[in-house]
Formats: sequence, structure tokens, C-alpha cells
Amino acid sequence: MRFTKILAVLLLLIFITGSGCIKDTPQVGGDVIEAVPDDIPVVEDAEYITQESPEEITSKAEEAVPTPNVMGAFYSNGVVSLKVPADGVHASDSVADFPTLVAMNGNRYVEVQIEIRNDMGEGITVDSSQFILVDSERHINTIDSNQRYLSDNLKDVIIPPLSKTSGRLLFQMSTKRDVAELIYNGDGDSIAIEISLSEVVEDVVEKAPEGLSATAIENGIVKSSYYTNIQFDNGARIRINAKQNQRPDKGITKFVVTLKVENVKRAKLMGSDFAILIDGKVYQDVESIVYSEYDPNKEAVITIAIPRNLIDDDFKGSKFAIKYGDVVGSWII
Repeated sequence: MRFTKILAVLLLLIFITGSGCIKDTPQVGGDVIEAVPDDIPVVEDAEYITQESPEEITSKAEEAVPTPNVMGAFYSNGVVSLKVPADGVHASDSVADFPTLVAMNGNRYVEVQIEIRNDMGEGITVDSSQFILVDSERHINTIDSNQRYLSDNLKDVIIPPLSKTSGRLLFQMSTKRDVAELIYNGDGDSIAIEISLSEVVEDVVEKAPEGLSATAIENGIVKSSYYTNIQFDNGARIRINAKQNQRPDKGITKFVVTLKVENVKRAKLMGSDFAILIDGKVYQDVESIVYSEYDPNKEAVITIAIPRNLIDDDFKGSKFAIKYGDVVGSWII
């Protein structure tokens, strides 16, 4: 009995001693709240991340979109880099180097200046046939056959490693459409560059008073027969071989003259003035000049457009005139 009491007292002391090591934790809504340590540093100048507006996010997304390949800069496909200068696209009715090479009816010539660089460690060959021109209605235009007449026509050009060259490309396309893209389909991936025609500022130049006026034609060398030669500068001799009056079309009559020329420089002839004097009025709207450069007879065909409905009788007594160099000569028709 005594032993039992002593055992009970010992168990009570053990229980009391153990309960002194337990620290009460307050309960709030069933969740345990831990005590906060005293040594946590306080950040006084905290930076807060502010959310960007939808407009700012859209603006950044637009800036991340790649800029289309445009004129004035090089674009590379890893093999070559291609550039069309900012003023490198021009349109005309004829080939710039050869005014006698005119485009087909309803068409025009487009010349594109390019620079192309070899980005590889070995030489590559570039040919004009590797390029196409896409117009505003997505029609494909290949290199024109008169490309060979350009002085820098890029025909089988070999570009050394890490070097570049330049040249011109000649296309013929409809006057009803505009240019859109130049595409390179040579070594590596295709390169497309958006192109546009260079803006042309036309100079208004009035005919000089001493040009082919009625007075100049009357005071020049006059031949009563159009089969007679006229002597011009530096031994040049010109005569009329044939003439033809094309019937009026939409109020325009075309006067076509075939000339026999000797010792005549082609470039100088192209820069000459041509006119026809009818009833005291001078018409100088030259529609075309065709020079048979390789013809041993050396003929040139001049077409003048006259904004009148004329018949053969209207040409009687008129004069066809040429100013070649400083000499004016005319033939009575």
C-alpha cells in the first residue's frame, strides 16, 4: 500500500516537470500562427513592379515585328546580300542606253539598279536571269531580252569571296500596273525587296528661239527636192530616201521620213532636232528615231506626230527640217 502511494507521487512529479517544457500557441480560426523572429530586416526603399498598360504592350509587340525589306539597305540570306538603292528604280519608254529600243505598245521599260555582295568564303556566279519583278497585281515579269544591251547587264558575273558588284536589270511591264517587288532566286534562300519608282521631277524647258523655228527653217539650207543631199558639220551628209503620211488616228497624223545618212554619228543624230513646217507652223513632236546602226546603207527613220487630221495635199509645199550640230537643213516636201 505504501509502495503504491510512493509510485503515484513519482508519476505526478514526472507529469508536472514535463508540462513545464510545453509553450502554449494561440489558435485563431483553427490556423496556426507562428511567432515572427525579431531579427528580420526592414526594407525601406522597396521597388514596386507596375503592370504595363495594354497600349504599351501592343506598342512593344509592333516594334518587335521585323521591318520589311525595303530600298536603301542590304539584306542577306546567308550566302549573298542584296540592295536596291533608294533612287535605283526608273521607268521609260525606251532603253536608256539605246533610245531606238522602244517598249511594246502598252508597255514600258523598268530599270532596277542593284548592289550584290558575296558573303561566302568562295566565289559565286550571279546572272540577271536569277531576278524577277513582281508588279502591283502580282504578275511575274522576267528579264527582258534587251538586257544584253545594257553596259552593266550582270551576265554570268563571278563575285570573289567577301566582295560585291553592281549592275542594272531590265524588265518590260504593262503601263497599267506599278512595280512592287524585286525577287532574287539565286544561291541560298530567295530575297524579296519592296521597290517603287523613283520620283521624277520634270524640268520645263522651252525651245530656244534659235532652235527649229519657222525662221530658222526658212533661213537654213533648203533643197527643193527631197532626194538631194545636204552637207552638215564634219562631213555629215543626209538626204531623204522616202516619206509616208500615216492616216489620222484620234486626231493625230504621223509623218514618217526615211533618211540616208553618211558620216553621221549615231549619238549626235539622236540629239538632233527634227521638225516639219506646215502653213507657217512648226511641229516638232518626235515620236521615235530608229537608226540602223549595222545597216551598210545607214538609214534612219524619223516619225513626227502632228496633232491634226491631215491628208496628202496638206503636205504639199511643207518642209521637213533637221538641225544636226549647228547646221539647219530642210527639204521641200
